[in-house]
Amino acid sequence: MPDTNLVLLKRYAIAFEAEIAKGLLADVNIDSYLFDMNTIVNTSYSGALGGIRLMVSEEFLQQALSILDTYESSFEDEVESL
Repeated sequence: MPDTNLVLLKRYAIAFEAEIAKGLLADVNIDSYLFDMNTIVNTSYSGALGGIRLMVSEEFLQQALSILDTYESSFEDEVESL
């Protein structure tokens, strides 16, 4: 893990959604880290435990937010067209 300040990018209740987001960021060479993956084994308790945290270096926060927002918007558009 880098010696930079990590900040919270997003929280996820479901592990595969967190992994998808991490993969999207890796595709554009943004290092990200998932915390609490092993704590959230039952999604019923995810909200109470704070979810799976996706963290990035503070310097990449805005770029990472933009990437995830773009992906989520295009995904919603595809679902609506079904």
